Amino acid sequence: MADAADPKASEAELSAALASLNRMIERARQLAEEYDQKVRQAPAPARVASLEHAITFPELHRLDQLCKAALAKALPDSDLASSWRVQDELGLQDPEEVHTELVKKREVLLYARDLVRARRPLSSRTIARRKQRTILFLSADPKDAPRLRLAEELREIREKLALARMRSHFKLVDRGAVRAQDLTQALLDEKPAIVHFSGHGTSQGAVCLENDDGSSQPVPPEVLAKLFGLVKASTEVVVLNACYSEKQGAAIAKHVKYVIGMSDAIADKDAIAFSVGFYQGIGAGRSIVDAYSAGCVLMDLKGIPGHLTPVLVTA
Repeated sequence: MADAADPKASEAELSAALASLNRMIERARQLAEEYDQKVRQAPAPARVASLEHAITFPELHRLDQLCKAALAKALPDSDLASSWRVQDELGLQDPEEVHTELVKKREVLLYARDLVRARRPLSSRTIARRKQRTILFLSADPKDAPRLRLAEELREIREKLALARMRSHFKLVDRGAVRAQDLTQALLDEKPAIVHFSGHGTSQGAVCLENDDGSSQPVPPEVLAKLFGLVKASTEVVVLNACYSEKQGAAIAKHVKYVIGMSDAIADKDAIAFSVGFYQGIGAGRSIVDAYSAGCVLMDLKGIPGHLTPVLVTA
């Protein structure tokens, strides 16, 4: 099997051939309209024998040779060039049929160009973007519950990631006032590596989303666990920055390798401190376990008694 030519050069040749073909298609279209007009105006059974500026056989032949050569050079391992139909002199038809034939040939060139583009090496920027891990920050602050400083927590996380050595490796996506349908949509669309939920939790282990009027909608552990069962292929860790969320964590850990939950109630400032330390670790390229430890250590350094509240649950 022959090696394909340089993709960028091949794409340029195919694009040049396409430009020539497109110009010929436009001429054929105009001629078809002119031909149709003359036929309608001519008395029957008169026939239009020639047209001004008609497309000649040599022009079509040269165009076919140009396209065939571009295909052969760009895709030597395919049969597109050998199967290209070169116009012969006896096969010249009326302008409408010529136009139709040229349009069909254009589809072949477009297909060939797509194949060549698929072979082009990815740029370093594209490779880096494809390697990015998505962090999905979800928050809910129902109107019938005490207000939380969720915007402050998000700001701190964004700043720490922006300053991190590995910042180009992460993309932070946030969704606020999350309802059940928002949660499922975000998880399925974003395919996050890290899912972070900040909000309220109940002493029974439920986390509180919002319903359509902004009030609390508790979600039991077993229900949320089913959802994470659908996205377990992409999810590396789930952070539940909500009171009493350890029970949720244990349920989700059946599907996700690492889950961080809270064993007790946790104050706003304590939850934010843990997040800051955790994402400093993540942004430095440390493991999930190390990042969890960094969050707990930062709480301890700040003299926060609840530094033992975050719990790492593993599958």
